[in-house]
Amino acid sequence: MEQIIEEYGIGGILFVIGTGVLAGLGKVLQLIAGV
Repeated sequence: MEQIIEEYGIGGILFVIGTGVLAGLGKVLQLIAGV
């Protein structure tokens, strides 16, 4: 995680957080669609 911050700075942090959020939303949508 620290390497990402050193290489990409704030943009890298936002990218990692955004990816995690999108992945979480995707799983939720799959659960809803599955039901």
